[in-house]
Parts: sequence; structure tokens; C-alpha cells
Amino acid sequence: MGTSVERASAVTELYRRAAAYDLPSERVDGDDLLAVAQATATLLEGAREERQPAVLELVTYRYRGHSVADAGLAYRTRGEIDEHLRRDPIYRVRELLSGEGVADDELDAMLAAAEERVAASVDRALASPAPAIDGLARGVYAPGSAAQFARMIPGSPFGERELVFAGGLGE
Repeated sequence: MGTSVERASAVTELYRRAAAYDLPSERVDGDDLLAVAQATATLLEGAREERQPAVLELVTYRYRGHSVADAGLAYRTRGEIDEHLRRDPIYRVRELLSGEGVADDELDAMLAAAEERVAASVDRALASPAPAIDGLARGVYAPGSAAQFARMIPGSPFGERELVFAGGLGE
């Protein structure tokens, strides 16, 4: 979080690290929906048909800082952020759809419906009761995978029998 890739690695294009394992890899503009869809389809085909793992690096832009203590303006300018906002994937897809003949009012309706769905999901989550602490790790893994992850549950490898958070949940 606090160290740039350039300062931590001589190989700054992370997808290139896959070459050490002789894996297919690709780097694409993560803000370009069509480029992401094409690269994903290609690599998924190899994964599904040939059981071939791959690395896909999506290069995108983080608009905000890493935490509430990081406004994100100490190492970049407001102008840089605004420039990237103009390339935001939502706006790029809107232009693409508009170019394909989708009417602006239809696009506005889609965006409004998506915003309403997100707001309703947030409201539902905030209104939900807090989960029991001892159940926080329940259901994390796929059905049938319990044996595979048995060493990771509370009680392993040091004998703990419950999941405990110091100070309690939310404190």
C-alpha cells in the first residue's frame, strides 16, 4: 500500500512475472471494457479447455487514497485525477453504446437503475444485524471444500476453538 511498484520491483509490468512459470499472460487497459472482455475470453478459454492457468493484469486508476488518512493528493495533482475521470470506464461504455445507437434517455435510465440498486443494497446491509463473531468464517469456502481448508479453521494449527476479535466487533 505504501510502496510504489517501481520502488519495489525491477519488473514493473506485473504480468511479465508469469514468464518465470511459463504461463500465458497479458496486460490490458482495465478501463476499456472491450479489451478486458477479449483478453478475459481468450485466457478463460485456455483455462477451461486446456486447464492452463494464466495471468491477466488490468491497468486502471485509483481515484481515491488508500485510506481515510490518505486524500491521494500528496503524490498526484487534482488535474491528473480529473484527466483519468474523463477516461472512466462507465463514461467510455456510455460513449460506445451511444455510438451503437442506444438513446441517451435509455442510458440515463440504466444508470439510474444501477444507482438505485446499489443504494438499496447498501441500505439493506446497514439495516442487517451484525453477524455473530463465531460465524464470521462460516461459508467462506465452496461446498465440499472443507477437508481442503481444514488446517485453516479456528483450532488449527494452535488449537483455538473460536474466532475472537480483540475489543469486539466494530470497536
